[in-house]
Amino acid sequence: MLLQRCFYKIKYIISSRKRKIVHNHQHIKPYSIISCNCIGGLLYHDFKKQFLSPTINLYIESPDFIKLCYNLKEYMEADVTELKTNQKYPIGLLKDIKIHFLHYNSFDEARKKWNERKKRIDWDNIFIIMSDRDNFKEELVDEFLSLPYKKVLFSHKDYKKDEIVFVERDKNKREVADLTKYFNLKGVKVYEYYFDFDKWLTGNFATGECKK
Repeated sequence: MLLQRCFYKIKYIISSRKRKIVHNHQHIKPYSIISCNCIGGLLYHDFKKQFLSPTINLYIESPDFIKLCYNLKEYMEADVTELKTNQKYPIGLLKDIKIHFLHYNSFDEARKKWNERKKRIDWDNIFIIMSDRDNFKEELVDEFLSLPYKKVLFSHKDYKKDEIVFVERDKNKREVADLTKYFNLKGVKVYEYYFDFDKWLTGNFATGECKK
């Protein structure tokens, strides 16, 4: 356990220094990252950008996330209410969609941040990020591919689709593991190792061009 903590600390220090380096691509236009989990928030941190999305510090199960993305404006006009559960973190209900506010201390805090950030959405520059976790079913692949936004799906299966990134590390698993973990001692996180978000978020490159 001590050795594991030491390795994590080393990777954290290296990663923090690496993120101070000027990125290759300038993100001139603002963008809204609609993410099924914490990757979106981490990317905003990586690139030192304001949160122009409400999907920060939370996760949404895959079927609900697809539903949200198909009717994004409609759901953003709805109010999120509290769903009483036995979970240690608050859960919100956005019409018929559950939002797991994993990194919030209370529902009131989560609702306040959600409402503040959804007002900032740039409807002209939306990026969708998803992974095949949290009740993902294979029949959702076609639904994901038909979403009318720039998008990327991380999967443990190789679908050979431009908008699906094959995470080969997890090919023998039932789903992709946590993409926010460190991939190696160089401080590179899994989502960075397989995909060039710096390039993608400029909006000047197709998803397939950003695979590594």
